[in-house]
Amino acid sequence: MEKKIKKIGIICDLFPDSGLGHLRRMRYLATELDKKKGKCYFIFNKKYEKFIKKFTKDTPTIFFEDTGSNKYKRLIKTISKIGISTVIFDSYVLNVRWEKELIKEGFFVAAIDDHLKKHHANLIITNRSQNQVPKKNYTKQNWIMGQKYVLVKKNKKIIRNIKKNTKHKKILLHAGGSGLYNLIENFTISTFKACNKFKAKIFVLCTTEKSKKIIKKIAKKIKFTSRINYVPFTKNLSSTLSQYDIIAGPTGTTTFETILADSLTFSSQLKNDGRDSLESWHSLGNLMHLDYYEKNNLNILEESWKLIFEKYYDLKEILKKNSIDIDGKGPQRVAKKILEYDKKANTKNKIHTGKNKFFSKSCTLEDARGFLNSRNNILARSGSTKPDHIISWPEHVRWWINKDITKFAIKFKEIFLAYHWIKLNSDQDGKFLTSGWFLSGYTKNNIKIAFNVLKFQIYAARKKYKNLIWIIIMKKENRFVRVLNSKLGFSQPNKKTIKRALKVFNIKEDDYTIMEMHL
Repeated sequence: MEKKIKKIGIICDLFPDSGLGHLRRMRYLATELDKKKGKCYFIFNKKYEKFIKKFTKDTPTIFFEDTGSNKYKRLIKTISKIGISTVIFDSYVLNVRWEKELIKEGFFVAAIDDHLKKHHANLIITNRSQNQVPKKNYTKQNWIMGQKYVLVKKNKKIIRNIKKNTKHKKILLHAGGSGLYNLIENFTISTFKACNKFKAKIFVLCTTEKSKKIIKKIAKKIKFTSRINYVPFTKNLSSTLSQYDIIAGPTGTTTFETILADSLTFSSQLKNDGRDSLESWHSLGNLMHLDYYEKNNLNILEESWKLIFEKYYDLKEILKKNSIDIDGKGPQRVAKKILEYDKKANTKNKIHTGKNKFFSKSCTLEDARGFLNSRNNILARSGSTKPDHIISWPEHVRWWINKDITKFAIKFKEIFLAYHWIKLNSDQDGKFLTSGWFLSGYTKNNIKIAFNVLKFQIYAARKKYKNLIWIIIMKKENRFVRVLNSKLGFSQPNKKTIKRALKVFNIKEDDYTIMEMHL
């Protein structure tokens, strides 16, 4: 007996300012659901019908009016007539009541989530890691989480670029599907300047004539005279991404497609709307991802481009190594999960597991932002050799990817309390260690935390390194830390250690206490 076709409604954002990312990823998902004896209908806001029809030819569509007190009943009546029983939301603009009203009427509701906001859906799918989900209310719902649920598909027609290792890099600049270059003007300016400085070729994706005019205006403003290659809107953009060495622009579906195409991504937040997860992007190996304020800062942008060209292959290796779960099979996995949970809607998915004691963990890329925020905390800077210096993200990345530095976090339950690092150095007299630690912020029980940090740091150093001198420094007035270090095995330094410390830390002996430990 032939399996009955399941009718599924997909409520998807598509309007002039939304970009095309929602539509692209929902089409990938719809293709997989159709393969599993489903039939998908795309449900759009009638207000943008004329705009939507440009991109949805040959797509089964339903339009609804998002106005009036009976708007929910109107939609429910429309989709019930068709026989739709499952609804998938991929919307930033519709509030949570839409999910609630559909569930009240017996629909199975799944939500694609980028903001980690509260839902009434039976099932929520997000590509963020479990560490990013807030505890309140969420453990009572079904969450499907992680990189392997990224809704991108590997394009079989990808054009491979044999000349990717050529001297002159090819950069594709984009501003999302809507071409909102007015929102990334400084990012665009810095890209043009980097092309001049590093002799790169620039290609700019212009999905509309308006976006092309904005680019020409920006180029004229900074007197950018290099040739700009304009790339028009194409439905098969993903198949051409591998032609470029670097793809720069706001995060979204294009960022994931860039990773699949084996190109380096330089990305940023487009708007400061809470949907961007710095930790999740970094956990993918996308270290060249800036927050909303950084992408407007010309100095940080200049530093970032310098880092990209100097460490291009290192950054690409990190991206490739940490994004292996983005394999183009995300839509297939999500389709399978939606249909599974549709059959057993009451299954609970536990998210958080905490340890009820202090523990030290090796840092992952996901911890890079928290580590930087703590390095820049005023309390941490007060004990550093440059108290007034605020470390920028590209400066931090340059330090973070140094393979001679190991980094750790101290946690209690799921709370980050402190961070510490150990660095392997070498000079004409051989190898030696330096290190540092700092609290994650203003925390209680600082003495207890400090004691645990130092214990974990000593354990890590002894486990990894043998027969080396370990050099530490602290401000002269910080007697408490000096006493604590003495109790844990650090002692007065010899003349060679003092000389090393003054050079490596660039300090004056009168200002700091120097100690050493023989491992």
